[in-house]
Amino acid sequence: MKSLLHFLIASLIGTTIVVNGATLHIEDILKETKFTANQANIHQISTALEFYYFNNGFYPRTDNGESLINLLKTEEYISGDPYDNSIFSYQSLNNGQNYRLGLSN
Repeated sequence: MKSLLHFLIASLIGTTIVVNGATLHIEDILKETKFTANQANIHQISTALEFYYFNNGFYPRTDNGESLINLLKTEEYISGDPYDNSIFSYQSLNNGQNYRLGLSN
């Protein structure tokens, strides 16, 4: 499925669509879609972290987004991977009593 999506995206890069006289650039649409998906993923991960804390008394003690996603998936706090695990940054703070979660640049 991802390979089909990659093919479609690669095929559409540089394409301009005109709808009812309005010009739409595919790159802008893809950028906005990716941003929206990432924000939804951040919200889902934050919710999973709160459940983790409720069950364990601390937030996961790891210091990168990929290992956080793997841990939450392994322990069934989330059911699937975000499109790109490497874009998330995570840092455990105060011995697991707080955390910092965001998007990597």
